Amino acid sequence: GVVGFPLGYAAYLSVTDYKLTDRGAPGFVGADNYLATFSDGPFWHAFGTTGLYVVVAVGLELVIGLAIALALQKQR
Repeated sequence: GVVGFPLGYAAYLSVTDYKLTDRGAPGFVGADNYLATFSDGPFWHAFGTTGLYVVVAVGLELVIGLAIALALQKQR
């Protein structure tokens, strides 16, 4: 329903050459879109940058949250 249709439609569009400006039916390209993405250098750079950001942000949140929790527990 609410999740299934958009997820299925996104999966369908990911294996086609759909363009918003083209009114024709999109052609099936299979895994070509995925191969193009995974062989693209800027994609992997962005992926690495995002991964680093996640690791640093979650690590800092964990340390700060634990420090606050320990400080609040000592007040009791």
